[in-house]
Amino acid sequence: AARLASERASDADIERIGAAFAALDAAYEKSDMAACADADVAFHQAIADASHNVLMGHLSTSLLRVIHGHVVSNLAYLQSRPAQWSQLRAQHRAIWEAVHTRRPDLALDGARAHVDFVRRSMVESARIEERQHSALRRLGETH
Repeated sequence: AARLASERASDADIERIGAAFAALDAAYEKSDMAACADADVAFHQAIADASHNVLMGHLSTSLLRVIHGHVVSNLAYLQSRPAQWSQLRAQHRAIWEAVHTRRPDLALDGARAHVDFVRRSMVESARIEERQHSALRRLGETH
């Protein structure tokens, strides 16, 4: 979607993506997880819509609606790790820069790196959460 958006986005699309990125960056500054999650979803949706691929836009809307809770928990996980939080912010900025400067190859590379980073962080976050639940279950068994 990022590659296509960098090729196909209208000026209005670029303005919408820019506004979504600005809201996301502002939410990062405040460490407001609810605002971060909403802005993250809006940023990704604006890019999907700017791809002018109807299927991609619809899939993005559906997927983002389903995983919103995971976005919130993953952002909280990343926010507690400053190096990863900074990396996430940089990835969004790189995608925004590539799309609005209309550099499809950079947009594609940035999006791929971002998706891989988020996938890995979600897996690690789920592992940590499972360990915590397991420890709490064992604690409950001993009392």
